Amino acid sequence: MSESPQFMCAICLEEGHEEFGELHPCRHKFHKECIRRWHTGAIDLKCPTCRIESDSLSYNFAGRHDIDLKTGFKIKTVIDYQNTRPPNDEVRR
Repeated sequence: MSESPQFMCAICLEEGHEEFGELHPCRHKFHKECIRRWHTGAIDLKCPTCRIESDSLSYNFAGRHDIDLKTGFKIKTVIDYQNTRPPNDEVRR
């Protein structure tokens, strides 16, 4: 008899028996790596399932780890902006 899954990840659509993250405040669960990749490429911090703005993510493995998503997202935005260049690689003065 197979063990019943804890959840189904809405990003990869696979059952979840491994490490997962839970978004707050909506509490939807996703594989840890799936939600990390989702938010890395996202232009916002909305939940992939309900589209509510997420403010933190709890990873439930080896204890509970809470991550403030908004701080990380702001840092990513600054880094992305710093890596942009003018269209012709020249700064006009």
